[in-house]
Amino acid sequence: MVNDKSNFNQAFWLSISSASSMLVGILSAVILSRYFDKVEYGTYKQIMFVYNTLLVVFQAGLPAVFTYFLPRYNHGEGKFIVKKINKLLFIFGLFFSITIFFSADYIAFLLNNAELAKGLKVFSIFPVFTLSTFGVEGIYTVNKNTKFVAIYNTVTRLLMLLCIVLPVILIKNDYITAIYGWGVASFITFVIAIIAKNLPYKNGKVVVIPNITKEIFKYTLPITGSALVLILFNSVNQFYISRYYGTAEFADYSNGFITLPFVPIIIAPIRALLTPAFSKASKDGYYGDAFNLLYSGMQQVAILILPLIVFSFYFSKDIMVFLYGQSYAVSSDYFRIFLIFNVAEIFMFSGIISAIGKPHVYFVFSSLCTILIWSVDYILIKYSQSTAFIIASVFVLFNVMMLYVLPYIYLTVKQKFILVNKNTVSIFIRCLIHSSIVGFAVSVLSLKFIPISTPIVRLSIGVVVFYLLLLLSSRIVNINYLQALYKIVKK
Repeated sequence: MVNDKSNFNQAFWLSISSASSMLVGILSAVILSRYFDKVEYGTYKQIMFVYNTLLVVFQAGLPAVFTYFLPRYNHGEGKFIVKKINKLLFIFGLFFSITIFFSADYIAFLLNNAELAKGLKVFSIFPVFTLSTFGVEGIYTVNKNTKFVAIYNTVTRLLMLLCIVLPVILIKNDYITAIYGWGVASFITFVIAIIAKNLPYKNGKVVVIPNITKEIFKYTLPITGSALVLILFNSVNQFYISRYYGTAEFADYSNGFITLPFVPIIIAPIRALLTPAFSKASKDGYYGDAFNLLYSGMQQVAILILPLIVFSFYFSKDIMVFLYGQSYAVSSDYFRIFLIFNVAEIFMFSGIISAIGKPHVYFVFSSLCTILIWSVDYILIKYSQSTAFIIASVFVLFNVMMLYVLPYIYLTVKQKFILVNKNTVSIFIRCLIHSSIVGFAVSVLSLKFIPISTPIVRLSIGVVVFYLLLLLSSRIVNINYLQALYKIVKK
């Protein structure tokens, strides 16, 4: 129980770290959307897409080395590993920058945006600094100090936000100015990260480990291979929408196709408990406790997340207009389709395959879905009157298949697992129906009684009335929403 609580606390700070990064990213999008026109904003988002896609290649799995190797070596050897990886990350970052600069024109051609070449060449200066910042999370997680990770990520993301948006607001509102600000923040973060990564190893002598480079790449290359498959899968939307539907449509898609920020905060700590539980169960041959944890976790997550998803679905247009302005009201269509994926995330058994020692099975699933989605999207675009919304919908369909449907089939048929019990299904259905009825009633009432109010007024009144009605009528469906929240907080 103590270890579970410790694991939960560590995972909680990691989820806070992830959530703070996500929220700062959303805030950046909120501000830039209001200062740039859609073409300018779309070009900026395309640059970020190119960076994040190539990042997986040039990271070469190196940040994962810290969490795998550091626990296996003593302090002096750990110091050597940190220095070695820092050096490799800087060298790979240099190649990253060179690659972006010389491939800028071709990438601009692929994404059908001539202006993108100019932006990428300006941006190419900075990846040499950003790549070296990776690994702080791994080092401090190994040292059981994920609270520092949360503080570090929050501070550096806020720095990034200020360096991007303040020059745009005060100097010149174009995407090139935002990129220069991004670069300044990257350099400052680079300095902070190098100091932070060396702090836990500031004392003691370096102990050289022979042939460690070979061992590092033996470990990282398979990770990189899996990551490349996933990045190919995750980049299909951005590529096809950019190339065939235009930069302005890409801007609408980028702002709307986002996860509900509360979902990872609630789900991540429970997932962190499930992985060691099923790993231990696989070793011992007894899965009773692991399944009880899975069932309980899914039930609590369903009770907490479904109302949030349903409310956001009904008020999606108000949310998008409030965040990005009236010109991005159409982004609500993309937001709704991603909310459907958020519903699937309640069933948290996608990580069980790796936990029981079958990661190759998940690799097969991801490879299959990647090939299928690129092929299906190409056929839809070339041989039908497909829209960007349809492309995004296909992505959600295949993502659910890859992460949930195929793992469910494998685990139930091959491993004979009962992943979802009757009580979990009952709670899910009752909560979904209850939330949907209350959400529909509140949305109708809001349109009738506050039809011309600003989005923030409608959202504020709507969320209060929604949860008030939800709690008052909870006995009808026999669901205790407050108790589920209390169980999560108590851990």
